[in-house]
Amino acid sequence: MLTIRVPDELEKKIRARAKVNDRSISEQIREYLLIVTVAEENEDLPFSFIKDTLAAKKEIENGIYSKYAFGVIK
Repeated sequence: MLTIRVPDELEKKIRARAKVNDRSISEQIREYLLIVTVAEENEDLPFSFIKDTLAAKKEIENGIYSKYAFGVIK
């Protein structure tokens, strides 16, 4: 286990974001670290693209997706 100290103001923001996302504080921090790691490895990608891609990956892992049919208009 690792203990990290953060400024009070940042902790408040993390707690609030964790609550909004229905995550524990640890889960929220892990999510932030994952996003930062991907961003550092892919400096040319916009933040929103990284977040959306990671969210889509989680949806696939949880079976929440539908296949896209190219050229089909519904």
